[in-house]
Amino acid sequence: QAEVAGEVTGLPDNIGVEGELVTDSSAMQITKALEKATQNEIARIDIKEGNSWWVTRLLALSAGAVRAGTPKAIVFVGTRENIGGTFLGWGEPSAILKAILNDKKDYFTAYQRAQSIAKQVGVFAVVSDPLPPHVPHIKAVEGVSLDFSVQRYATRDDYARLGDAAFEQILMDQLALYFEQTHDHLTLGRLQQLFEHCLYRDVINLESPPDQQMLSLLEPRGTYIALARNGRYEVLLKREAGERIILRQLFTQVLQGK
Repeated sequence: QAEVAGEVTGLPDNIGVEGELVTDSSAMQITKALEKATQNEIARIDIKEGNSWWVTRLLALSAGAVRAGTPKAIVFVGTRENIGGTFLGWGEPSAILKAILNDKKDYFTAYQRAQSIAKQVGVFAVVSDPLPPHVPHIKAVEGVSLDFSVQRYATRDDYARLGDAAFEQILMDQLALYFEQTHDHLTLGRLQQLFEHCLYRDVINLESPPDQQMLSLLEPRGTYIALARNGRYEVLLKREAGERIILRQLFTQVLQGK
């Protein structure tokens, strides 16, 4: 068990808010889910029949992963041929983020805008009162007039106290404001369209004979290889761990041959 990658048991659909972000509390639910995801090496999302995730939410997740440095991989599972939990592939957050930003100019624009706002919030938002309600104020800088879009976040305690993590929350808020009126569902087809070039699909079928499993361990191109049973995803195995398993098997065979 120590050789498999630690992972989230599964992120909630659409990062915890299935519909539009209609309240501040629902927006902060996403922040909590993102924070949980960035504390683990692997994040797993279940697109089910293609109605449980939007590409905008995956954009926020992958952006947060790139900023935080974790998770290292995002695993996609879904329903294929009426079998739920089918392994669809895994990808590196940086590659997933790049693919989404390259897909739509609007997404790239929102990403850049959120970056700019987050940097200004980090510079100008100041929380001076250590007691509730911790109302932040804007640091006065001669000759600088902040845009309303920056003031919207810089005067909010919940954003000001997020630190660097405010970026993905601001990104999610910007996406919700301008691009979630129509839903870009992450269907099987959309997953293929966006990430065909960057998903790893190497898998070891745990129902296969041991010799076939050993051969599969020699083939992975990426950092991890998926373990699945009858197509249903179970866990990611680190490539180095697989190599150690092979070496142990070879060493055992040598000892038995003496």
